[in-house]
Amino acid sequence: MDGKTDTLSLDPITLRCGVPSVIEDTVFNITVNIECYDQRGVKYSYSDLHPVKVSGMFRVSKSINDNIYINEIATVTITLRNDGTHPLNSIKVSDTLPPDFELNDNSTLQWELDIGAGECKSFAYSLKPMQPNEAGYAIPVAIAEWTDDGRTYSMRSDSPNIAVYGPKIELSKTVNPSTINEDGVVIVTIEVKNTGNVLASVDVADYLPETAVLTDGVTGNEMILRQAKLRDSVTA
Repeated sequence: MDGKTDTLSLDPITLRCGVPSVIEDTVFNITVNIECYDQRGVKYSYSDLHPVKVSGMFRVSKSINDNIYINEIATVTITLRNDGTHPLNSIKVSDTLPPDFELNDNSTLQWELDIGAGECKSFAYSLKPMQPNEAGYAIPVAIAEWTDDGRTYSMRSDSPNIAVYGPKIELSKTVNPSTINEDGVVIVTIEVKNTGNVLASVDVADYLPETAVLTDGVTGNEMILRQAKLRDSVTA
């Protein structure tokens, strides 16, 4: 019962709390304790807890192109933001090369820097793709580590994704049989495969050894290979 109105309505109590400055994401538990008495003087106690997440003042993010062609260059950007009230010094940032990529320049994947209060710093490097992948590559996270007030912190960036488009031509050559007598016939099979994700125009050319004579087939061919398709060119 409401003591003033003798009704079952509730009197809400609004509390406003200052948000503490924290380096990393932190959950604070706000506990409410209630004590009351009924008309006979019997005491009742209630308690409830509500978690509140406070975002950290330091952030590490990582970005890359959404998609590129196989002959293009991807740019990776790592950004550090300090929204706190004091500087952070000697932050060591390390990154990892993703699979099927290589560095396009002599950039290092290790950095050390200071960042002032309210400051944001970014640095970038370039990657060259080696294989097409339409589903995309998950780029590894970057890691920032530092010590503040005697405590060591470690924070990871997000893991962006990039799709790479382009053909991938695979070429193989087999001979059957591997040993023949003079004036024998050998079948040479050239296999051309496009395991990429876009079509490609391919010009295949082979050459006969000295004293060999072509008896059937062709030693070259021009073809359009669609993605994940296979074509054979046979010479004899």
